[in-house]
Amino acid sequence: MKLQFGTETKSCPRRSCSSSWNAGSIFSPTRDYITNSFFDSRDGFKDLYGDHQSKCLNGLKETILGRAVLDYPVIRKPWPSCAYTHRIIEAAEKIHNPSLQMEDIDEVIIEIPDPWTKVVKFQIPNNEAEARFSAPYCVMMALQSGSLGPDDFSNQIYLTEERQQLTKRATVQAFKVDSQFKEMSPDYPDMVSVKLKNGSMMKESIGYVKGGLHNPMSLEDLRNKFQKCSNKSTFFDQFLSAPIEAKSSSLLDIF
Repeated sequence: MKLQFGTETKSCPRRSCSSSWNAGSIFSPTRDYITNSFFDSRDGFKDLYGDHQSKCLNGLKETILGRAVLDYPVIRKPWPSCAYTHRIIEAAEKIHNPSLQMEDIDEVIIEIPDPWTKVVKFQIPNNEAEARFSAPYCVMMALQSGSLGPDDFSNQIYLTEERQQLTKRATVQAFKVDSQFKEMSPDYPDMVSVKLKNGSMMKESIGYVKGGLHNPMSLEDLRNKFQKCSNKSTFFDQFLSAPIEAKSSSLLDIF
């Protein structure tokens, strides 16, 4: 979990996982209770991440195990960074070409909805959390390797001179949205444009976020994600072939 969410996060205690681990939590200094007031407060979860259709979290703590997935459908996250970077990461990975040399790039333009800039607001990351919420960093690393993963956020690798200089080549251009704007709506796609020094341009636009209903992760996608986080490569196939009761037990054991 730390590889996916970062070393600065806190895991939800098992005694609480049945009620709200799917929606997020805020802990006291002693980590012994959960509150949902983070949702409706000023600059809270709804303000930063939601839209006019977002539901209130009242009663979430009493929600039965598994029900939250139905009431609050979530996106499977292919990459260990903020979800608002995912469409541009996919765009960058699609543009990636082994023959593309980073020194041949003149500039990279990242176009995302204006509301998202309150969240993915970091240009040059100074720590792990900022790297996971830096649109330029995530895009440039995906563009360079073709596959963003946990290693891009580990061991302060984001602080290397090479990566810092590479990140500086990308800029975010936020576009305004109207009152019809919805979370991850394909009507407001993200775009990555790569301009080369020879004047040529490569562009990729993504509307449906990877891991969402209309662009789901394949089993191979899930396997690749698991293998990037664990050296127990056989567990994934064993888990898929296990009966549903064993799967539920295995998941709860994680927490």
